[in-house]
Amino acid sequence: ALDAKISRERVGAEVALMASGPRPLMAVRLLIAHALYPVVFRSPAALDSSSVLPVHVAEQLTHEVLAMLDTPELVDRLPMHIFSADSTETRRLLVLAAYLHPYHASLVTDGKRQVPAALVVMRDALKMSNHDTDTVVALHALASHVASTAASLLDSPTEVSRSHLGLEIRRAARLWPLAVVYAAALDSMNTSDAAAGKDKVVAKYVAYAEHVESRGLVQAYEVKHLVDGKRAASILGVRPGPVIKRVLEQVMVWQLDHPEGSREQCEAFVRDAGLPSDTA
Repeated sequence: ALDAKISRERVGAEVALMASGPRPLMAVRLLIAHALYPVVFRSPAALDSSSVLPVHVAEQLTHEVLAMLDTPELVDRLPMHIFSADSTETRRLLVLAAYLHPYHASLVTDGKRQVPAALVVMRDALKMSNHDTDTVVALHALASHVASTAASLLDSPTEVSRSHLGLEIRRAARLWPLAVVYAAALDSMNTSDAAAGKDKVVAKYVAYAEHVESRGLVQAYEVKHLVDGKRAASILGVRPGPVIKRVLEQVMVWQLDHPEGSREQCEAFVRDAGLPSDTA
C-alpha cells in the first residue's frame, strides 16, 4: 500500500526529515515498532537477507550516535568543521548511517558489479542524493578501520606508524572526524558494560584524535606528492602507466614517515627503492 500511494522520492524526503528532526531516535523506533522498517528501507530484490543485521540495530546505533554527539569530551577533540560547519548536517548524516547500518556488511549485484546494499537502498528505495549515499557508504566502510587503529594506538602507540595513521586520514579525507564518532558509537553499542564501557570507549577515540593532532595529520588528505608521476617515471626510466601508481603510493608512505623530507631526498628514495618487486 505504501509503494502504491507514496513515491519513493517522498519516502526518502521523510527519512531525511526524520534524521534531521528533533527526535530521530523516536522516529526510527516507531518505524520498527510498526514493522515499517523493511517497507521504508526496502531491500534490493537480489539481496541475500541472511547478510542483513536485525532491524533493531538501527535503533541501538542511532541511540549511540546521538549519545556520542552529546559527549563534549570526544566531539570537542575532533575538528568536525573540516567536514561541515553545520552541526545539524553532521548529525543528519551520522543518523542516516545508523539507520542504514543493518545493511552495512551486505553486498548485492548491481549490473555487472558487486556494490554495498546500503548504496542500492539509498539510491532506489529512498532516492537520496549521491552526496548522502556516498557519505553513508563511506562511514560504513571506514568505521572498522578506525576502530582497529584506535585499539592499536591504545595498546601499542609506538607500533602505529605515522604513515599508517596518515593513510587512514587520507582515505577518509574530510570525513575522518565523523568516522571517529561513528566508530565510537559502534564500539559503545557492542560494549556490555554500558556505563564504565562508554567511558573507556570515549577515552579510546579521544586518544585517536590526539594522535592525529600530535602527529600533524589533521589535514593529511591535502598533502601533495613531492615527486609526481611524470618525474617518478623519468627517474626510473619507464613509461608512465599503472606501475607508477604503485610507486606514488610508496612515495606517499615515505613522505608521511618523513614529514621534514625534501624533494631531493624523496627523489633519492624513488631511485633507491626502484620499481615494486613484483613488477621489476
